[in-house]
Amino acid sequence: MIFYTLQGPSHELEIHDDKLSLIKKGWRTVFSKEDPVTSWELQALSRFEITVPKFIFWGKIEWQTYDGNRGSFRFSTNPVMVKKIEAYMQKRILKDFHNKKRAA
Repeated sequence: MIFYTLQGPSHELEIHDDKLSLIKKGWRTVFSKEDPVTSWELQALSRFEITVPKFIFWGKIEWQTYDGNRGSFRFSTNPVMVKKIEAYMQKRILKDFHNKKRAA
């Protein structure tokens, strides 16, 4: 079940209870087991105050995989979802790193 979906110009970021998927619209999942993520960065592009303490966060995730592929995704969301994204990416990189070590 999809918990939350962030829409971008060419990608959708689906956040489930147990995972996060970045999907290129009409194509395939970008984060995959075949090409694990090695590093990522979440950038704050801007922040819009609506009513205190709520705000809309406009940001960008950039990532790189073991195969050297790079990608990015721009989105807008709220601070709760930003924390969920950060937690997921940290967990994902650790998992991919351990899987890569076991395979070697």
